[in-house]
Amino acid sequence: IRGGLIKLAEYMAMGIIPIVPPNSWPAEHIKHGINGFIAKIEEYSDILNKLNKEQIYEMSKEARIYAINNFDIRNVAKRLINYLSENGY
Repeated sequence: IRGGLIKLAEYMAMGIIPIVPPNSWPAEHIKHGINGFIAKIEEYSDILNKLNKEQIYEMSKEARIYAINNFDIRNVAKRLINYLSENGY
């Protein structure tokens, strides 16, 4: 994924299954084989050719759930408020 965290969040929110390179910042948001893939470019076609419709549906759903829980501003704001209140701010 090129374009930064906003693109990753947008794609996942739309249910697009991300494939990101290993040792990259987006990899910290990917649970390999659950909500996306962490792979080298030369592995992309093998990964995509092995997926069936059910796997695509489930991974798409998991990507969207992850995006909502981790990138939606309302959820981020709630976590920030909780963090601040728990730490005396």
